Amino acid sequence: MKMRNVMTLALVALSLAFVGCDKKDDVKETIKKSKTIDATKYEMWTYVNLETGQTETHRDFSEWHVMEKGKLLETIPAKGSEADIKIKWHIAIHRFDIRTNEGEAIATKETEFSKVTGLPAGDYKKDMEIKDKMLVGFNMADMMKSKFIVAGMAKVNPVLKTWIVENPMGKVPVLSKSVFVVKFKDGSYAKIKFTDATNDKQEKGHVSFNYEFQPK
Repeated sequence: MKMRNVMTLALVALSLAFVGCDKKDDVKETIKKSKTIDATKYEMWTYVNLETGQTETHRDFSEWHVMEKGKLLETIPAKGSEADIKIKWHIAIHRFDIRTNEGEAIATKETEFSKVTGLPAGDYKKDMEIKDKMLVGFNMADMMKSKFIVAGMAKVNPVLKTWIVENPMGKVPVLSKSVFVVKFKDGSYAKIKFTDATNDKQEKGHVSFNYEFQPK
């Protein structure tokens, strides 16, 4: 009888050991990448899959409004929808605006990835809707008359948009030194640090960033 109990305990211990190994093996490896997005075209959004590195660019899907000195002159009908996006995406970039795919973001006080472990506690913010504020088209002649084309409705993450502060008079923008953390609806998350807003010629609208993506 004692021998049978010993055998039973041994089998239970062995099975638990295998379960432990399986759980450890289920932890997916962190993906570390760097990317630069050409966001020079005001009418376009670039959608980014942080897991694969794939990108896809589309015209802003919203209705556009031609505004002059704050007054609506013309409405340009919407074209396409998010159903046109063929890749699984995590964040999207429009010029210096950034949104998530139903994610939430915080800006940490850290400047190095190694000092941000797991999902830090904090007040994560979802994307917000903005009306008639996101620029999607203009020309220099119209600018002199305060005439612009804006997205009737757009989504921008209020935390991620703080990655940059644009300076007037053509000066180089100032970048946040913070590591941002974004968690996604499927349980995955990413640490992101923005590194540049210009290309080698100091032309604005080229968004560079390093990131670490942790799959679910």
